[in-house]
Amino acid sequence: MRFWPFRRRKKKRELEDLATLISAVDGFRVGRCAELKSMDRIVRKVRLTGTSKKWTSIRRDLEAIRDLPTSSPKVMFMMNLALLLRFLGLVSFTAVMMLAIMVSIGSAIEITESFTNIFVSVLIFGNVVLVVRYFVKERVKKFFDESAGRLKSKSTHLRELNQELVNRLREGIKKYKGKPRDYKLILFNSDYKDIQILKKPGILREHFVAIASE
Repeated sequence: MRFWPFRRRKKKRELEDLATLISAVDGFRVGRCAELKSMDRIVRKVRLTGTSKKWTSIRRDLEAIRDLPTSSPKVMFMMNLALLLRFLGLVSFTAVMMLAIMVSIGSAIEITESFTNIFVSVLIFGNVVLVVRYFVKERVKKFFDESAGRLKSKSTHLRELNQELVNRLREGIKKYKGKPRDYKLILFNSDYKDIQILKKPGILREHFVAIASE
């Protein structure tokens, strides 16, 4: 007879889809737009038509937010640049960590002057990327702040929808006797009720990591 003392919890697909949808909708509130077709598929799977806000109406708000930066080629360039800098930042951070590990086992390998120069260069490059990325993000943020009046009602609709989805996620977790940590939320806004923040934004993380409160 086989025993499994550490049996892995089985996640509910519907709840995973809800968590993904909550994260995607929240991203639109700060201009981080997900692919709408992918969201449509999730909406059909979780049967969103039962909420107080019709998806067709919400989708128009999402489209309006998505298309807003197209009015400014400069902002579009900044947004694309921010994505590139994010990638370069992750690459440089990974390289620094790998080189640091090699330095820590220096007794097993020869630390040459060239190796040291490479380490310092990568470290400097990573810091430059972080600084440039900060100013790019601030420029994009300024654009959306200046457009806040045009987006206020849309952002309010999205927040209301997400609050309903958070409530539904909490109820689903309780119904299936699941664990909230199995359904983590990636959020740029923390103005929702009944959520617990696990991680706040940091140097390499722009978002909150949250779960539905128990």
